[in-house]
Amino acid sequence: MKYSPTLLDDVRSRVTISSVIGRKVAWDRRKSNPGKGDYWACCPFHGEKSASFHVEDRKGRYHCFGCKVSGDIFGFLIEKEGLSFPEAVEQLAAEAGITLPKDSAEEREREVKRASLQEVMELATVYFQRKLLSPDGAKALAYLRRRGIQDATIAEFRLGYAPDSKSELRTHLASKDITVEQMAAAGLVVTGDDIPVAYDRFRDRVMFPIQDMKQRVIAFGGRALSDNSLAKYMNSPETELFDKGSVLYNVHRARKPAFEQSKIVLVEGYMDVIAAYQAGFHPVVAALGTALTESHIGQLWRLGPEPVLCFDGDKAGFQAASRALDRALPMFEPGKSLSFSFLRDGKDPADLMLEGRKTEFVTFVDNATPAAEYFWNRETSSAKIDTPERKAALEAKVRLAIGAIRHPEVRRYYELKMRISLTDLFWKKDRSKPLGRLRKNVIIVPTDNKLAKVLLGMAVEYPQIVDEDVHGFQAWSFVEEKLNTFHSELVRLLVRLEELTVASIYDKIAPEFFEILELVHGDADPVKGKPRGHVLFENVPVLRHAPSDSFVIRLFEVLRERLTLIALIEDREMVLQE
Repeated sequence: MKYSPTLLDDVRSRVTISSVIGRKVAWDRRKSNPGKGDYWACCPFHGEKSASFHVEDRKGRYHCFGCKVSGDIFGFLIEKEGLSFPEAVEQLAAEAGITLPKDSAEEREREVKRASLQEVMELATVYFQRKLLSPDGAKALAYLRRRGIQDATIAEFRLGYAPDSKSELRTHLASKDITVEQMAAAGLVVTGDDIPVAYDRFRDRVMFPIQDMKQRVIAFGGRALSDNSLAKYMNSPETELFDKGSVLYNVHRARKPAFEQSKIVLVEGYMDVIAAYQAGFHPVVAALGTALTESHIGQLWRLGPEPVLCFDGDKAGFQAASRALDRALPMFEPGKSLSFSFLRDGKDPADLMLEGRKTEFVTFVDNATPAAEYFWNRETSSAKIDTPERKAALEAKVRLAIGAIRHPEVRRYYELKMRISLTDLFWKKDRSKPLGRLRKNVIIVPTDNKLAKVLLGMAVEYPQIVDEDVHGFQAWSFVEEKLNTFHSELVRLLVRLEELTVASIYDKIAPEFFEILELVHGDADPVKGKPRGHVLFENVPVLRHAPSDSFVIRLFEVLRERLTLIALIEDREMVLQE
């Protein structure tokens, strides 16, 4: 079957070549630059010990400087996996979520129609450009001047003007032998059974041509110049050329600078893109006024591993960001996430550029909030956690949201981070109120090695509580070997001692453990007036006041969970560094 160039381009735009080749090779971490979509590996086509096989996401090509093999994403599957070209297209189209057309005369006719519609769109673009520079376009040109848009930028983005007429564009295109059916198919005129005469869709609007990756005009956005217009912005309807859920405005210009700078920023509107580009900030796109789709997110990731979504800092901006996060969360993968930036004082990027505040905009972008942090802030900012039930509800809500992440490793990291954050949040909340007669005493939550010593000190101070779960206590593990050895000695004593008291532990523990016992618990020092357990009490002052067993058990649980989480983090970081 012969597949159209449009369909093949669509597949290439949705599936990165590195994601396909990465299943067959191990990337050289020293030479590769994932942020720029630049990868190196030992060639999968010939044996070698040094990485001479190069893959570029931006070009969608691979090349080996050793054996000279090269090709695109389809060629790799054909050469490496022995697929036929149709099989390679089918496999990649399935990954991209694209339904392949059937090989038919009808489909061939559709491809001819698309080519014809592109010619129609080009004619309309030129017409709108000329109208902007004519006396009819004076008001539109004045608007662009007020927004600080320069002549060179107007020409670069092919901006135009649709006159306030129901038939002027239709008449012009008809003079070029374009039929009304073609105009309607391109979304330029409105027709229908209840409409006697087709009329121009865009009237009295500044026109923004929307181009595909090959710079072909596939649709328009129009900004109303009249305050009485029902819609301030209007986009072309969906056509054979235009699917607004899969198109990013300015993507063909942004692609190269995005790769070069390892940065891509999504803003809310056409003028934001144009003003930023004119000011010299080029890796910028917009989503045509629609909610972010999975296709948009996939395209952004092909431009950069962590796109920054820039929204207005108002209620609508936060709502849009929340919707974008919900859409993207299931798609997160290792190295692929989002960040969020919210502008202040009711300003948008176009305003900042007009006021000469490009540096401020770049600062907002560079200090964007990572997705995990934004997720946490969103879930907890208004949560009530003053009762156990409300704490449990918040935890359940967070776990449910994290469960949407499909990639197991990313999901595991989110679960780990949120467990730590929830522990911190709940602990902070607990210590913000007086605990019975403890009142002003502050509960200190130690971390890392100090935390391990506190737990062992508590095991000495409260052996009867630990003994109730001696098997659980036996499963504890510590990074320092000397602490593990001391822990084993405590387990032995708990099993053998008839009387479980602090005094019996001091009496029966082997002499070689006195030093560690002093380190984690602290024997009495009459000279200095320090009681037995003074080291533990200095680390956790609340324990000086003989809290209830239920409080101590809860404290044990919280500190043990923190110790487990810290160990997990350290283990995983070590694995990543190997």
